[in-house]
Amino acid sequence: MTKKKLYLFDLDGTLLTTDKKLPEGTLKVLEEYRNEGYSIGVSTSRSEENSMKFLDSLTPDVLISSGGAKVSCNNEVISCSCIDPEKVREVISKAREITGDLNITVDTDDCEYYRNFIPPQDELEKSFGGSIQTDFRFFDKNALKLCLEIPDELKARKVIDSFPELDAIRFTDGFWYKFTSGGINKENAIRLLCDHLKISLDDVIAFGDDLADIGMLKLCGTGIAMGNGRDEVKKVADKVIGSNDENGIEIFMRIERIRRMEEIFDRALEDNASEEELDILKCYMTNGFLGDYEADEKGLIPKDLKRGVLSEDALYDLLAE
Repeated sequence: MTKKKLYLFDLDGTLLTTDKKLPEGTLKVLEEYRNEGYSIGVSTSRSEENSMKFLDSLTPDVLISSGGAKVSCNNEVISCSCIDPEKVREVISKAREITGDLNITVDTDDCEYYRNFIPPQDELEKSFGGSIQTDFRFFDKNALKLCLEIPDELKARKVIDSFPELDAIRFTDGFWYKFTSGGINKENAIRLLCDHLKISLDDVIAFGDDLADIGMLKLCGTGIAMGNGRDEVKKVADKVIGSNDENGIEIFMRIERIRRMEEIFDRALEDNASEEELDILKCYMTNGFLGDYEADEKGLIPKDLKRGVLSEDALYDLLAE
């Protein structure tokens, strides 16, 4: 059996629904997987502090934040790369020179989040949280990530080309451009993480929906695109699942586990299962079985999927024997 050791999720458009919620069913199946020995991680362009507003009920084992600028594992920071204050002011000054007034946000290395505009109240609550308003004229903080909203693509390209030493990418849900130190992205953060955890990239299964996730999906052992994702993301993925508003992650993970358990279950019926595999079935009966059974009762599991393992009596009798 091939066991993926780390499940890694983008946040917006992937793990979170459109209204920025973490579905209860998704949370439940992630906890079940964690109880089975898998690690659960998040890889996002949001800052660490901002991300945890949405993840307090999950508390991921791994958090790649600010587009890869900061990497934490089990509450230990293993990598942190910043743009120095002088460079931040230089980028903002050049952007203002080229575009005029523009909206700006900055994540800092001391877990603060700055902006120079007042978002609508609903957006403030959903996305900006406890951010600090400033005009950035005398900004003196190290920045993990600098974001500029530039509606004119030609002007945005001029800004980007002015700083080849920085990495820049556009978010596709608007005209925001993310700047980080050179070489800072989700892919390189994952490489650092795997070295730290001493696991192979093949042992990572990654989920995403946006352009910034393409490298991550191509790099990891298995890349999963959300049904709501960009076409460019779907083209590079190994598999496309349901959308973030349609229980896509929960259904995928339950189906994958049922299939794995079915393989062991069939071998056990033929008396060909190893002791380790029988232990996996025992763990499944006490941990994941009920969640999968309830999802099946709700009609979330495809009708054509083999589901002998979801018969509690059959599974209990087999293990008892």
